[in-house]
Amino acid sequence: MRRSIITGLVFLAVGPLLGAKSLPSAARTQIIVLEGALEAFRMDHGRYPTTEEGLAALVEPPQALKGTKYPAGGYLWSGRVPVDPWGMPFFYRSPGERNPERFDLGSLGADGMRGGDGFAADIGNWPGGYAALEQIEGDEDTHFPFFMGMVAGGAVGVPIYLFGLLSAALGRRSWRSALVGPPFTTALFLIFACTLVALWFPRID
Repeated sequence: MRRSIITGLVFLAVGPLLGAKSLPSAARTQIIVLEGALEAFRMDHGRYPTTEEGLAALVEPPQALKGTKYPAGGYLWSGRVPVDPWGMPFFYRSPGERNPERFDLGSLGADGMRGGDGFAADIGNWPGGYAALEQIEGDEDTHFPFFMGMVAGGAVGVPIYLFGLLSAALGRRSWRSALVGPPFTTALFLIFACTLVALWFPRID
């Protein structure tokens, strides 16, 4: 029973970190879907939505197209414009600064600001717009999983250890047991296990 509880704590701690690694890939997938919808819009109306009309033109006809051919439900099956994996709107500009013949479409990354590196880098449909993502996917030597695994393990393990010390202070267990007994070994196990899981996950892509 105790082992199953500890295993559950490990995955609760590391799960969000494993998901974080896939967010840039999810952003790329969303951008590709939106590109397809924008191309369908262009085929119907002979142009892309303007910057002012924005991506909202994919779910309801802009004022300039009222009364023209426009599919019921728009060009996105969900009926709404998605946000990026970090909960921010995708930016859209037409004609684009980097794609002057088409449009610029992308995500500002984890920090929600232009520029940045790694998870904070912009991801978009322009030439080289997926370079940061490709670097994240291909970087097998990054220390990010190691440190994040330790942080996750510590976030779960340290409170358990502190609870053991509190139990000793209240006289419910000996100080020796609290300092180097089950609370201490459980905390070490969680830190070690979370680190191993975080290091192992990037290698199963």
